[in-house]
Amino acid sequence: MKPVYWLSLLYVVVGVCLFTIYGIKYVNDSHRYLEYANNLRSGFYFEKHNFWYIGYVLFIYIVTTIHDSYEVIVLAQYTYGLIAVWCLFKSGIRLFKSEMMATVSALLFILFIEITTWHSYLLAESFLTSSVCISIYFLSRLLGGDKTPWIIVGCVIIVLLTAFAKPTGFAIIVSIGVVFSVRWLKKINQTIVRWIAGIVPLLLIGVLANNILSTFNVVGHYLSGEVVFASSKQPEAMTHESLFISVPEDLYVPTKDNGAVVEIASFLWMNPMYSAELFFKKMFYFVFHIRPYWSIWHNIFSLVFLVPLYVSLVRVGIRVKLKSDATIFAFVFLLLNVILISATSVDWDGRFLMPILPVVFLIGAKELVQLIISKKPDSVS
Repeated sequence: MKPVYWLSLLYVVVGVCLFTIYGIKYVNDSHRYLEYANNLRSGFYFEKHNFWYIGYVLFIYIVTTIHDSYEVIVLAQYTYGLIAVWCLFKSGIRLFKSEMMATVSALLFILFIEITTWHSYLLAESFLTSSVCISIYFLSRLLGGDKTPWIIVGCVIIVLLTAFAKPTGFAIIVSIGVVFSVRWLKKINQTIVRWIAGIVPLLLIGVLANNILSTFNVVGHYLSGEVVFASSKQPEAMTHESLFISVPEDLYVPTKDNGAVVEIASFLWMNPMYSAELFFKKMFYFVFHIRPYWSIWHNIFSLVFLVPLYVSLVRVGIRVKLKSDATIFAFVFLLLNVILISATSVDWDGRFLMPILPVVFLIGAKELVQLIISKKPDSVS
């Protein structure tokens, strides 16, 4: 049996089991996406905050034209997840030229059960995670030289849907931009042009970030002293001191007059020690995917599963030194997500990590497998 067949079968078995356990989960943020999708039936309109989730909202809008029910949305999310597995497997073959490496990447994606669990939830992370996998497939073909119209159009559509699935989705556009910028800059000798090519995109990113962040109260969250968002509202969290840091009375609190980016940057600059402690504690919980209120077995599983892959990623970074499109995209995408989430909000239930794991599995798995079988690692194409 070909790997793609038994991987599909395994995914279906896991999906059926998880749907049997979790069913359909309507939670705190679900109403925002569902109401926006329903309101779009009366015509397109702009919602200041929810617009940055329009990719997922459009997904709901499209699938509910078949039948307007939560069951259809969740079924579509599980089905979309199966397509994601196929795309991750195909991407691995294109990148590694090895069916075994591709199989391991897809298998890790399935075995990290939490990814599939989120398909039962009416939340953007399910759609975003699957869209990242599908985007990687189209990008691997496009950057590999396949310029056929359907690949170009498909790539543009899926990347835009991914970018607009939620605010951190824009990391994929920035990562792609860096890949093409590096390609272009290698052909340019003039220093001034290089500087312009570097500064202009940063200014555009700053403007975009300012518009997105203006709908969030980031500095207000800083002032709460919470390491994990909403900890103060959870009774089980109050007994865990590691979820909070002491808030100094003399913190500098900037005004909102100059925009969200300036407000956040001013706070970080004027409160360096407090900001650094908050940032790195958030990063710890986010990256290692552990929480003091989760079971010891859950935390052990996260560490055993993820730490070897992170070590593999570091080895790839040291050895390959971002020489290929794949590694440039992967490391920019991962670093942007880690920085953005650590600088803003680490969620209570750990779902923010899911969208970056396909990249971790794809790049880290090859190195890890080669170490296990004691072969000298070669480069990631």
